Amino acid sequence: MNNIPTINDLDHLVDFLNQCRCQQDFISLVHHLQLNHLQFRPYHSWSQDYYTRNLVARTDEYELLVLCWDEGQVTPIHNHQEQDCWMYLLEGQIMEKQYHVFDETGQELHLEQVDQAILTNQQAISIKEGSHTILNPGQAAYINDDIALHALHNIHPGRSVTLHLYAKPINECYVYSQADSQFKRRYLSYHTTQPAPLPIATD
Repeated sequence: MNNIPTINDLDHLVDFLNQCRCQQDFISLVHHLQLNHLQFRPYHSWSQDYYTRNLVARTDEYELLVLCWDEGQVTPIHNHQEQDCWMYLLEGQIMEKQYHVFDETGQELHLEQVDQAILTNQQAISIKEGSHTILNPGQAAYINDDIALHALHNIHPGRSVTLHLYAKPINECYVYSQADSQFKRRYLSYHTTQPAPLPIATD
């Protein structure tokens, strides 16, 4: 996909997403994002207990979500079921922490080995924290299972909002429980699937 202009509104973003045919198309699109965070306000929903996942668009090829974070909220350490994942910060500040999986000898496991360790729930594996990245509004990050597992933390003194693009959609993932050192399957759902109506202006 050539000649992508700067994308600064949601309608154009979805139009171009529907034209993406390969990983490079998605990469090029993300590099041209300069989004107005106000356009995503109809997709906001909030919970004091957990960050929320709000569907913007979904096809067989991609899934676009707005995640809303109250102060201090975090994800567990998790994988992405071998899909490509991009995150774009709309508001606030988010820290990404990457994690790597090691066997009992201290050897880092590669993607296929990590998958096998998860599926068999091996007790001998260990998780070690890797690099940290802090995202500010207008910045993007990329992750897949070849790179690392990760967890996201809202470090802003207030709410944060992120836009997430998955190619292809992810219906479930594995999260790592630090309490009992085990991977657990988590089925994913949405808190909202339709934008909230805009308030009606009154004189």
